[in-house]
Amino acid sequence: MLMRRIIWTVIVTAWTAAAAAATEDCSGGKPAAEAPAALQDFAFLIGRWRIDLKRQTANGWSPPRPQHALWTGRYALDGMAIYDEWFDTAPDLAPATPRGANLRVYNSETKQWLMTWIHTSGLTATTLTAERRGDAMIMWQSHPTGPAWEAEFIVESADRWTRTQYQIDENGERSAQYLLIATRLPCTDSTD
Repeated sequence: MLMRRIIWTVIVTAWTAAAAAATEDCSGGKPAAEAPAALQDFAFLIGRWRIDLKRQTANGWSPPRPQHALWTGRYALDGMAIYDEWFDTAPDLAPATPRGANLRVYNSETKQWLMTWIHTSGLTATTLTAERRGDAMIMWQSHPTGPAWEAEFIVESADRWTRTQYQIDENGERSAQYLLIATRLPCTDSTD
């Protein structure tokens, strides 16, 4: 319980301090000299990203939804963590768009990432865990428990990465549900 309170306090502090800057400034900051080397596992999130969302259908991936999402990332907590935000639609196009924030911290002892996600539509904190598996970052929900899922991040280049979300059945088999395609944006434009 104490850990959840600490995480909430850190998230609220980081969210308040970085929210305005994250959408306008894509310098992203820099990692602290004493930060674990693994902080680079999620460094691909630093910057501003146009997100095209596709859903898995019986006929394969759907076309992207008409409106683009925006994902921004930056170093936080004096370069010891990564803070990123999701906007369902770019906020300059829809100021009241649902949004969420994530704080990612690497635990050198467990060799895993501890993350807390807060979204305005649910107003709940979700604890996530992630680890590197080969060339991918794999993330899953730790608390609260619910339907089993994993998200797989693949970096294709400095300007493009993907996130595929999988549902996991009772036999441990994965089936793709969503595909996010991220394309780096210039600092001055959130939709092109």
